[in-house]
Amino acid sequence: MKLLIPFTVLGSAGILSLQMAGLMPAPENTAHRNAPQVRSSATEERLSLGDTAKQDAVLTENIAALKKGIAFLSDKSGYTSTFRMQECLNGSLRDLQEIDLRVRNEPFGAHLKWRTSKKEVLFPSEAGSEKLRVHYNGIKGLLGDVTVNPDSALARTEGRHPVTDLGILNLAKLILEYRERDLSQPGVKLTRAPGESIGDRPCDCYIAEYADTSIEPTFRKAVYHIDRELSIPLSFRGYGWAEGENVANEATLLERYEYHDVKFANFSDADFDYRNEAYSFKQ
Repeated sequence: MKLLIPFTVLGSAGILSLQMAGLMPAPENTAHRNAPQVRSSATEERLSLGDTAKQDAVLTENIAALKKGIAFLSDKSGYTSTFRMQECLNGSLRDLQEIDLRVRNEPFGAHLKWRTSKKEVLFPSEAGSEKLRVHYNGIKGLLGDVTVNPDSALARTEGRHPVTDLGILNLAKLILEYRERDLSQPGVKLTRAPGESIGDRPCDCYIAEYADTSIEPTFRKAVYHIDRELSIPLSFRGYGWAEGENVANEATLLERYEYHDVKFANFSDADFDYRNEAYSFKQ
């Protein structure tokens, strides 16, 4: 199961690849840190792993919500959001990153600006291109902007997912794909925990757990939040498999993606043009 959510910064080459929540990398069996915190005000509604009828009822409910959310998002030009991302790369869980995000659904476009480093990323790099453009501040910025194919080996050296998988709509479609796969499949438990929130948005939390790697090779457990009003996913956390452990926890966190303060907007080509005066890209 691949899961969602994001994008990443390239290492020594100073190139950035992006990834999104809703995507599936190879499993990593290492200890990590900094587990994400989500507010909860209700006890989880637990379901038996072997109760297929109840599992299908919750799956069907979740599938219906995701389809509703996809229809809603498909009717929107795009949105802005505070995007939070944390990934385990090369056996180490990186620090949480906070990014100002702008996404256009169709044709796909994305602009990201890191709040700490002020790094900027734009996809596509220019009209008609399939590459992404990266701008750095400081010494790295002296070399000028960098353009790279988001699926290239260089762009993926420190990233779990390509930039083209970024965004809430892509996340919703990927979660839906795997929930439909899980229908009537043994060894899957889906739990619904109402009364949680992402930021100030009331959500239902869904927890998918798998019996073994033959069912789901990458994630032992996935936790995601669906906005109760809009039926769109606002977060995803994926936990990997670890030898000698039966429960996914903070030590096995592989990736975390959250969309806060989502505001829908109508975008034009100028909003994804590197020559936009609001951006820092080199002319």
